Amino acid sequence: MTNDWKTLAEAKKKSVDELIPQEWRIPTEIKSNVLGLHETFGILNEKEIAITKNYKVKELLSKIASKELSSVEVATAFSKRAAISTQLTNCCTELLFKEAIERAKWLDDYLEENGQVFGPLHGLPISVKDSHFIKGVDSTVGYVSFIGNKAKITDDAAVVKILRDLGAVIHVKTNVPTTMMTGDSENNIFGRTLNPNNLKLTAGGSSGGEASLVKQRGSLIGIGTDIAGSIRIPSLSCGVYGIRPTAHRFPFEGNQSPTRENALCPISVVSGPIAHDLEDLNFVLDLILNHSNASKYCHDMLPIPWNSKIELPSTIKVGVVLECDSVPIQPPLKRIIKEAVSKLDKNSNFEIIYLKGFPSYKEGWATAFKLFISDPKDESIANIFKSGEPMINSLSKGGMEVYGPPPKIPDEIFELVSKKNEIKNKWIDLFNEHDLDVILAPGAPHTASPHDDFGIAPYTTVWNLVDFPAMVIPFGAVDKEIDQYDDVKIDYCPCTAPSYDKEVYHGGPGHVQLICRTLQDEKLLKIAELTDKVLNKAI
Repeated sequence: MTNDWKTLAEAKKKSVDELIPQEWRIPTEIKSNVLGLHETFGILNEKEIAITKNYKVKELLSKIASKELSSVEVATAFSKRAAISTQLTNCCTELLFKEAIERAKWLDDYLEENGQVFGPLHGLPISVKDSHFIKGVDSTVGYVSFIGNKAKITDDAAVVKILRDLGAVIHVKTNVPTTMMTGDSENNIFGRTLNPNNLKLTAGGSSGGEASLVKQRGSLIGIGTDIAGSIRIPSLSCGVYGIRPTAHRFPFEGNQSPTRENALCPISVVSGPIAHDLEDLNFVLDLILNHSNASKYCHDMLPIPWNSKIELPSTIKVGVVLECDSVPIQPPLKRIIKEAVSKLDKNSNFEIIYLKGFPSYKEGWATAFKLFISDPKDESIANIFKSGEPMINSLSKGGMEVYGPPPKIPDEIFELVSKKNEIKNKWIDLFNEHDLDVILAPGAPHTASPHDDFGIAPYTTVWNLVDFPAMVIPFGAVDKEIDQYDDVKIDYCPCTAPSYDKEVYHGGPGHVQLICRTLQDEKLLKIAELTDKVLNKAI
């Protein structure tokens, strides 16, 4: 690989930017909140604004099936909105507009000739994280040394195959951080993804492009991945819904890894959906997991159909983790979590139990991190240096050296796996002791931070470590009139919580995270639906 990494990166970015038609280009640079601006440039006509702004997934699909809207009209509208979104926030990588509209034309012809839709997602544009393979398209995942790797991609990712079988249209791939292991989606090819709520805040990582695009309604549903919070961190940063399913429940096969395949790390990376609406997320999960070819396309997927009709107990017992002493959370988020718990406590469907004596998030994070760096070749970092490109700021300033060298194989790996199992058993004991249905906890020590300051991710990573399904629900916002920051220092990481700037943080999304036990994904979604109604729809 040549050392002229800038030339390679610039050529790749230019080749993608040129796929945006001239008439879809925005006229000026925007430097603040971009929500609401998409309709102001004259790029979207009134019908396209309505298509992208006014419907949930089922409503949109119904209009396509009835021929009130064509698949081409819908694909064009969302392609335009995605083009605007990526110009505003740098959220997309590969732009598949031409292919999407060609696919939509085929779907329209199919409907006309057969008198019925091709599948239950007929004509719905869906975005996927850059790591998901699409034949003939790069999956650089932010590495300059991976530019051109489409030559090695001989098949689509399992979830892409399923989505196409269901009738969906893939119109874009979305941006990630180099290594896919930081809370800020930046790389030296496509640049930094921005938070549409406030461009000075991170969009999160590693599925930051996906969450940013979904928040802007450039896609109603997107597919991300998560090994330490990479779906939930962007979701809580941007204010959308995102779920980390139990490992092997959702199809994952066909993703570009930043490191060696079949590494010894016993923490599974999973794919999962990010959505603008919780009903949409549940609908698409049901279709994907009940697809007849799902386990054929993904060999290690558990053959467990999605059961959307699961019944909840009359009273849902919620174990609340306000914060872990070793990983304190910032005052704005603490207020938001307390407000959420108060709302649930006043609703007869919920019983609140404040948890004490739960496992240390510090210990969980340290165990997980050691397992993440268990590859002695450290290829996720080595792949950066192959091109001569520099390390992005969120990697270089993270202070990861405090955790020491990678574990020695095999002795320390065995010890870490034993610790992992011990931590999981302690959480299961808590569920059993209090007969809990769900745990409610923060998803991070703070809300969306300024760029490169997100820091570590103990409040999401612990659930990857123990393989519990977990999801983020947006709720509340930072309020500059009442909220303060403490600049809390976490005792085992040189990262500090970002300094509070009232103007920067004001209006940033709040959230809650819900967690159920392994394989209770359907229960988690049912509880999330009821929780969302209480928190955001005032029932």
